[in-house]
Amino acid sequence: MKNELLNKLTGKKLLTRNILWNFFAQGLPLLIALFTIPLIIKGMGVDRFSLLTLIWVIIGYSNLFDFGLGRALTQLISKKIALEEVKDIPSLIWTALTIVFALGILATAVIWLLTPFIVHTILKVPEGYVKETTYSLYALALTLPMLLLIVNIKGILEAYQKFFVISLLRLPVVLFNYIGPLFVLPFSNDLFHIVLLLVAGRIITFVLHIYACTRIVNNLISDFKIQKTFLRPLFTFGGWITVSNVIGPIMSYMDRFFLAYLVSSLVVAYYTTPFDIITRLSIIPLAIIGVMFPAFSAEFQVDRKRTVRLYKITLLFTTLLMVLPVVLIIILAKPGLSLWLDPDFAEKSFRMTQIIAAGMFIEGINQVPVALIQGTGRADITGKIILLVLPVYIFFLLLFINWYGLIGAAMAWFFRALLDALILHIAAIWMLKKGELKI
Repeated sequence: MKNELLNKLTGKKLLTRNILWNFFAQGLPLLIALFTIPLIIKGMGVDRFSLLTLIWVIIGYSNLFDFGLGRALTQLISKKIALEEVKDIPSLIWTALTIVFALGILATAVIWLLTPFIVHTILKVPEGYVKETTYSLYALALTLPMLLLIVNIKGILEAYQKFFVISLLRLPVVLFNYIGPLFVLPFSNDLFHIVLLLVAGRIITFVLHIYACTRIVNNLISDFKIQKTFLRPLFTFGGWITVSNVIGPIMSYMDRFFLAYLVSSLVVAYYTTPFDIITRLSIIPLAIIGVMFPAFSAEFQVDRKRTVRLYKITLLFTTLLMVLPVVLIIILAKPGLSLWLDPDFAEKSFRMTQIIAAGMFIEGINQVPVALIQGTGRADITGKIILLVLPVYIFFLLLFINWYGLIGAAMAWFFRALLDALILHIAAIWMLKKGELKI
């Protein structure tokens, strides 16, 4: 008989409610940013805001120092819950958080040492902004241990299906990142002063995450223990997640660099503008998968038939939610781009927009088998698939751009999504039927 906690965490009503909370948590920042970012740009100036966004990117990519341990923690805790081994959870958490804290210190040291190089060589910051940019990077680098710990604590909360709590904990981030600067700008538009506000928000968010974790995980404080036996599963799973996290963004952005080199950098905007807008649709599958990943992880251990049902329902639900916006984009691509930008831009870009939208539909659905496969503990499979697809994608990207130019890049991206879909769904079906896959 399924244990009571697992039954509660994978119940239909809870999963549905959590998906809605996840949509809220991911959609709210976008909605608020839509209104506040123009005001922030006006107050800071384009130059300072550009530097702020570049700093965000650098600090954001520092999440790679997490080495996938947040995702690993979600999977392993979900597995422990399913197997009724909850007594091991506190020591698993402390082992992971200790490693993550050490990695955070390492990340801080790396960014701190590289800051002069980043400021002068990579970003080529104008002399008038060097001081405030340097201090901003130093300040944010000091918060990297907290940032990585927040990511991992969020993984713990996801395993316990506490998405309402996760949504509430995002509010300070939204307030400090997108609304807070509006209260600072009347007094100062110095980049460092804005960043200090972001640092304060990160500290508050960290404290709230720690408090929430201690309230949700039983005996977390009293059962402090680090176990070496958890090191291998954490690093094995997390390592393959890191492979996907590193190569995924490279695959997402290499097309524009190939276009700039093989065609012209002056025409890349015709491709990147619709691409960047359409990929915002990824919040749909990500909101669903964020909830279903721990459910897959837990159910796969004890109830294979219910895992199959959850997988089919998730596929259907994701497909239905993706269909309407994608169909609308395909139908309205030309008139929509004409209205939003201008008819000349639309004429050159609408075909690519339609192809990219079709690819995004497939890409969104692909997140379901990815979540299932990783949920079974086989993050190595998705990592190996992405390594397999990468050279194939590069070959067809070069070939199609040479043959068809801008549209060729969109065609290659669509082809890659289709190839991913074929391999991922076969692997997922095999896992559901056999429970094991050697690759």
